[in-house]
Amino acid sequence: MKEISLDVGSEYKVAKSTLVTKLSQLKARGLMDAGLVLVDSYKILHACLAQAELEFALTEDGILYDNEVVDILGVISTFIDRTPLTVCAKAPMEYAVELFGKLGLKHLIIVEEGSSAVVGVLIKKRLVIFLESLDR
Repeated sequence: MKEISLDVGSEYKVAKSTLVTKLSQLKARGLMDAGLVLVDSYKILHACLAQAELEFALTEDGILYDNEVVDILGVISTFIDRTPLTVCAKAPMEYAVELFGKLGLKHLIIVEEGSSAVVGVLIKKRLVIFLESLDR
């Protein structure tokens, strides 16, 4: 979870080097359909930044500059999903399966009941692999 979450602080600013590190961690884990879960110090969800959009923002000329402190609500805000879909950690797995099937989601944020703190991210590809292993 540490590799895919990013504490944006109260000012929603992070160093570009932190984003580069997070992108390399995502690539190392092979999580092509994942991204960064933007949280505060209490692990409360604020937004998501898909891996493809993060990579584009970091590699495309003129978007972000070297050693820049990146304002999440500024230049890269167009790449951020401020309303990602979530499901309670205590919800039955069938809810997640239905959300993936009916809405075509790539990932789903799992939050703690009561506090809405992020406890994980469910990725469709990994869910499919898990469900197929149950059939065997």
